[in-house]
Amino acid sequence: MAERRSTTKLAITKPAMTKLSLAYWLTLALFVGLQIADILTTNHALTIPGIWEANPLMAWAQAKLGAVWWVPKLAVVAYLCVAATFMRRRWPIVFAVSVSGIAVLGNISHF
Repeated sequence: MAERRSTTKLAITKPAMTKLSLAYWLTLALFVGLQIADILTTNHALTIPGIWEANPLMAWAQAKLGAVWWVPKLAVVAYLCVAATFMRRRWPIVFAVSVSGIAVLGNISHF
């Protein structure tokens, strides 16, 4: 009995940058930009008498680390950016961008 071989070829495609993935990467870049803006606007707002850090973790970091309080914050941001690339759902990064934007606006409102 003769053996039949399949003539069906598997379609191998390379991943392409789609509009959705481009939007995702732009959202991730916006998240990083807003985190940096949060650090800069927080530093500026804290120079105003009567203004204090509302986030207890960041207040603790400012008290213990002084001028480099932002280093652990950027470490967490870097971790979240790497972790976000492995998540299937995109709403967490959209939520993080929204919260970060509100924090920056809150800081700017003190100027």
